[in-house]
Amino acid sequence: MPRGDSGDGGKNGAARNVLGGRLETCSLRPMTGFFRNGCCDTAADDVGSHTVCIIASEEFL
Repeated sequence: MPRGDSGDGGKNGAARNVLGGRLETCSLRPMTGFFRNGCCDTAADDVGSHTVCIIASEEFL
């Protein structure tokens, strides 16, 4: 899915998950994401493209 480059941290509803729904908080401890809002949100100035977050079990790891 193309990233939204609105640069607003998803405040205008541009940020969506891969299924087209709203982003959910993924990690608060530690606080993650380009905007440090706990979501995998991005903007044009995010050269690292912080767009993936998963919750993995010990077995998976």
